[in-house]
Amino acid sequence: EFVVGGVGPEQANLEALIEKLGVGNFRLMGYVENPEGFLKELHIYIQPSHHEGLCIATHEAMQAALPVIATRVGQLRHSIIDGQTGFLCDVGDVDALADAVVALVQDPARACTMGLAAYERVLSLFSPAEFQQSGDRLLNALESGLCPVQPA
Repeated sequence: EFVVGGVGPEQANLEALIEKLGVGNFRLMGYVENPEGFLKELHIYIQPSHHEGLCIATHEAMQAALPVIATRVGQLRHSIIDGQTGFLCDVGDVDALADAVVALVQDPARACTMGLAAYERVLSLFSPAEFQQSGDRLLNALESGLCPVQPA
C-alpha cells in the first residue's frame, strides 16, 4: 500500500486521479497528528520536494530507521548519502523516483540496511552533542572576532 501523509493544494486533484485510475492501494491520510506513529507503519519514506530548508520530517523518518528517497534540495542533499541511507533524485525526475521505490520494494534487506544507516547518519549529524559542539564553535568564533556578526 502507498500511503501519503499531509495536505496540500493538490489533494482534491490527487483524490480525483486515484478514483479515476481505480488505484485501490493508494491512500491519502491527510493531516498526520502523530508523525512518530505514522512513520512506524512505513517501510520507505519519500520526500519529492522542489524546495526545502532543513526538512525536519525527513530527519524524523531517518530517526525512525527508514530509507529515504528525496530530491537534491536544501539540507536533504547533505543529510542523505545516495545509495547508502536512501536515494537522491533530481527535482522533477519522476522516473528516477519510481526506480528508487521499485529498487527498495524489490529488495527489503537493502531497504532495512539503508534505514539503519539513515538512523545512524541522522543521529551523528543532529545529536545533542553535535548541537552543543556547533553552538560552542559559533560562540568561540564570535568571541574571537572570526565571525563578522557580533552579539548585541
